[in-house]
Amino acid sequence: MHYFGRFNPTGNQYHATVNAAEFIMDTATDSVVAAFESPWNDSYSVRDRCFSHDGKRLYFLADGELFVYDCAVGGLATATAKPPNWCRSIAAHPDGRVLATVEDGRAVTFRDAETLEVLRTYDFAMPTVTCVAFTPDGTRCVIGNSRGKVLLFDVD
Repeated sequence: MHYFGRFNPTGNQYHATVNAAEFIMDTATDSVVAAFESPWNDSYSVRDRCFSHDGKRLYFLADGELFVYDCAVGGLATATAKPPNWCRSIAAHPDGRVLATVEDGRAVTFRDAETLEVLRTYDFAMPTVTCVAFTPDGTRCVIGNSRGKVLLFDVD
């Protein structure tokens, strides 16, 4: 089974899952650039993934855990975190320093992109938040919920 994950921001590499193994692939040659330990197992189901905006890191959001991988090196995760609440979506800030996760279906948590330590949490009265993204200039963050509502807020 070949599952296409995401293109990195430069478009010269992409993430793929092949028979439950994780790879960074070269788009021109379709050759493996790096292989890394998969967060897939009996306990985890990958919910979302994204590249850092420079394409150097790949973030996985699995049931109950976050994983950070170095795209050039591969291998084991360079950082992991177990958020106290169930996570649904993940986004990388354009400056590469912050990662946003949707937790518990209503809160957006900003984390350090390398260590995954919590920097700030925004709790919204909006039910069932399902996705998060940053604007290209990084000044705002947008969330959406299962009812089609969208909320745009300034990032401090």
